[in-house]
Amino acid sequence: MVLVTQLLMSYAVIAPILKVNGLESATPALSTLLIILGTALITMGGYVINDYFDTRIDEINKPHKVIIGKAISRHKAMSLHQILTGIGVLCGLFVSYQTRSVTIALIYIMIPGLLWFYSSSYKRQFFIGNVIVGLITGFVPMIMALVEVAYQVHIYGDILKTTGVVADIYLWVGFFSLFAFALNVLREMVKDLQDEEGDREMECRTVPIVLGNNWAKVIITLFTGLLLTAIVFLIVKQLTFAETVVLKNFLLYGVCAPLFFFVLMLFRAKIPQDYATTQKVLKAIMLAGIIFSLVFLYTVA
Repeated sequence: MVLVTQLLMSYAVIAPILKVNGLESATPALSTLLIILGTALITMGGYVINDYFDTRIDEINKPHKVIIGKAISRHKAMSLHQILTGIGVLCGLFVSYQTRSVTIALIYIMIPGLLWFYSSSYKRQFFIGNVIVGLITGFVPMIMALVEVAYQVHIYGDILKTTGVVADIYLWVGFFSLFAFALNVLREMVKDLQDEEGDREMECRTVPIVLGNNWAKVIITLFTGLLLTAIVFLIVKQLTFAETVVLKNFLLYGVCAPLFFFVLMLFRAKIPQDYATTQKVLKAIMLAGIIFSLVFLYTVA
């Protein structure tokens, strides 16, 4: 999903916005490749370090999926994390040097640190771990906008900001970032419900453990309501040109309707398998959000 999301942000969202305004993408293919590769490697490194710190919890919640300590030693897992993360950071720093962007450099330095502290500590604390995962995921589409705008400004200077192109790019990519943030916060909270037994054994302070399952479901529902409000705002305020009936219908029936279905499934869920199924619905909604970029490309084209 990370790979596909970044490719589609570049070619299905940013490129058509530029073309409508008489511009071409200024990001070299090598930079696009390095950004996507760097993000993928840091993501993989994040999964490794998360499994490294979660071995005891996973032995309770999903013993059949434990890899570290069985298929691979803890020492090799740590080395793998360092190699993947190190190469990923170098990819991002190279592009930040090419664009002269301190922001891009800080993102590629900050995110591995957040992933480390999330896995070692924050995910066991009340709500903060959920938000951190959401923020990190939100950067996945946004980094493509930051890189493209940095290259465009490098060519055209401040005059580019008077055209409205930068605002359009950040508006649309920002929508995808907000969607990714919200969906992953929801997914993390559902995972907390699913993994409550192991988390409680390890004295974690997740939302279900602190407030109880019912209140956790209420909070998830409220968060889902905020996401739906943002989508409705986009439909009413931003999708104004005639062709966007396709976009509106896709958002209503491909995203909003499944979100309502997700809430219904959530309140019916009782056992870990139920929450696992609910997570699959969220993954399907994430996929629909990614496909929305192709609908956007078709509409704008």
